[in-house]
Amino acid sequence: MEIIWKDVTSYRRGDKERIPTILEAMICGFRICVHWHIYYQNTWLLSCHSLKIDNQDLKADCFDEATRKAINILITHLERYVELQKTLKEALKGQQGS
Repeated sequence: MEIIWKDVTSYRRGDKERIPTILEAMICGFRICVHWHIYYQNTWLLSCHSLKIDNQDLKADCFDEATRKAINILITHLERYVELQKTLKEALKGQQGS
């Protein structure tokens, strides 16, 4: 599956050079945002409010590198949820067997 990133940067009407600073992708209902922020110089950030990720520094200065790092962070983050789900299912089986 290819991830399609959409430029959602707010541009001024008179901007001659349009350089994206906010790119979003909707994946399975999750809004993933790779973006710049005024307080974080020369780096891209990751935000996904559904997963409680806000302005995580990707330590990347180009978009391609930033998206690769963002995807790896999201995979690691979601693996913890999968482990939690597995543990809860096992606990529920244990309670039903009692």
